[in-house]
Amino acid sequence: MNLGDTLPAFDDGVEWLDGIAAQPRTGRPLLVHFWSTGCPLCHEGADLVNEWRSTHGAEALDVIAVFAPRPESTSVDLEIVRRDARESMRLRHPCAIDRQRTLQSVFDCPFSPGYFVFDGDGKLRHRQMGNDALATVGAVLDRLIVKASST
Repeated sequence: MNLGDTLPAFDDGVEWLDGIAAQPRTGRPLLVHFWSTGCPLCHEGADLVNEWRSTHGAEALDVIAVFAPRPESTSVDLEIVRRDARESMRLRHPCAIDRQRTLQSVFDCPFSPGYFVFDGDGKLRHRQMGNDALATVGAVLDRLIVKASST
């Protein structure tokens, strides 16, 4: 995905953890974050994602997690994914299970963690992956939330 691209659909080959599907709403920023089990950076990032979600509230920011199997994985154990997401990382927002790596391909996110920030019109405004993935995500979210609240 390139900056300015439109948010893709989350329907092809994707299932949802606990059956809770995402319903991104227009008019508010959206953070999509990719994570994997056994990824220390993903777990560290989850703390910040949870903090942003809590600080800004559900009325100002939508968040979708995407579980992306590690490249060497040949299968997905949903119980391990559920335990990691809900208990270890304390994710309370919708979580897509990308078994077929469909979303990884569409988002061009070959590894985790990966963060994609969309504005209230569903346009990609920021993307970042890897070790320093969270360096500027928070500032971009803050700017977009202020902009969305003033319109």
